[in-house]
Amino acid sequence: MLENTNQKEFWDSAAFASDYCQRQIDGLKRFAVPQMVDAAMRKTGIKPLRILEIGGGSQIVSRQLSEIFPSATIICTDFAEARVEAFKRYYDETPANLTVEGGIDARSLPYADGQFDLIIGDAMLHHIDFLKPALFEIRRCLAPGGKAIFLREPVIGALGVFIYRMFQRTGQARRHIEINYFEYKRMLSQWQYEFMMAGFGVTLLKSWQKQSVSWKLRSLFPHLTPCYLGFILEGRIDIAELDLSDSI
Repeated sequence: MLENTNQKEFWDSAAFASDYCQRQIDGLKRFAVPQMVDAAMRKTGIKPLRILEIGGGSQIVSRQLSEIFPSATIICTDFAEARVEAFKRYYDETPANLTVEGGIDARSLPYADGQFDLIIGDAMLHHIDFLKPALFEIRRCLAPGGKAIFLREPVIGALGVFIYRMFQRTGQARRHIEINYFEYKRMLSQWQYEFMMAGFGVTLLKSWQKQSVSWKLRSLFPHLTPCYLGFILEGRIDIAELDLSDSI
């Protein structure tokens, strides 16, 4: 199996902080994640019965979806077991239609072909060291006519590349970015290419991160300035037609 050691160690170790869960929840609300989920559901018009969340250790998205779609069966997963266990202790109870599973690698999903009508993730694709096999797995597990929605993925424009290289030279880049550099530096066209090669059609979602004028303006010029965008993915090519030979 492909290793993702730096990511797993980072998130597992972070989960042991006494105030970790509350800080995570507060941050997700401050970044308007619930509003993004509502907007994505309105835009797609989807009414799923089988939902998978990837990288959702905080459960905030899955819990919101459990209220929006009370008849749906929802599986919330995360790669970092310690993070999952921390949030299980944080919440008093789990909704009846929600199952939470830790140690789930997006590049090797233990689910059947076409099992889910909706696969969703918030700020998680850029944490995957090898994205191509994960996208193939997402495509495989998505039912015909289903959708995959990914919120708050970083897009770095030409200006962002310059800024990061400046921080890198001065040694000021945070560890969180250091272990993700080759993912964080994706241009919008690179994201679109990755999705296309996995057989997806792509619709862009603007991000409401931080709700500031600055971030809203950045999302208008994703080829130039760093910003966060969301993506709605729909299968356009049969999974049997995809080339899985080069999966790293």
